[in-house]
Amino acid sequence: MTDTAARRTRSDTTSWGWVLALGVVMILLGLLLFGAPLITAVAGATLVGAALVVLGIGGIVVGAKSARPSRRWTDILFGVVAVLVGLYCFAFPLAGSMSLTFAVGFWLLFRGALELVSAFRSDDGTGKALLFLSALLDIILGVLLLANYPFPAVQFLGIALALSLIFAGFTTVIGAFGLRRLQSGSAVSR
Repeated sequence: MTDTAARRTRSDTTSWGWVLALGVVMILLGLLLFGAPLITAVAGATLVGAALVVLGIGGIVVGAKSARPSRRWTDILFGVVAVLVGLYCFAFPLAGSMSLTFAVGFWLLFRGALELVSAFRSDDGTGKALLFLSALLDIILGVLLLANYPFPAVQFLGIALALSLIFAGFTTVIGAFGLRRLQSGSAVSR
C-alpha cells in the first residue's frame, strides 16, 4: 500500500468515527434532557444552548470531512444553524424557556427539512427510511412546539428536544456503521 493510500484509508476511518461519536453524543445529550424535561424547559436554556453548540460543532466537523459535496454543505449548514441557535440561548438567558421554545421549534423544522432532503438523496434503503422517520419526528415536534406556543409548548420542550436528539443519535450511529462498511469495502478494493 502506498503512503498516500495509507493516509487516505486512515482519513476514511476517521470520518466514520466522527460520525459515530456525534451519534453517541446526541443520544447522551438526549437522555440527559429527557431526565429533567421541566427543569430543561424552565431553567435549561444554558444547558440546551451548550448541547446545540456541541452538536453544531460536531455537524460542522462531520460535514467538513464528508466525501460528498452535497452532504458536506448540508451538514455544515445544519451545524452552523445549531451553533447559532445555541449561542442565541446563551445570549438571552432571562427570556429562558420562552425564547428557547420558539427557537427550538424553528430549529426542529429546519433540521427536519434538511433530513428530508438528505433522505430523498440517499441511496441506502435502511438509511433512507431512518432519515424519513427522523425528519417526520422533527417536523411534527417543531409544529407542536410552535402551534402551542408559549405555555403548553414550554412544558413539552424538554421532552421534544430529548426525543429528537435520541432518535437522530440512533440514526447517526446506524449511519456511521453503514459508512464504515462502505469504507471497508473501498479500502479492500484499493
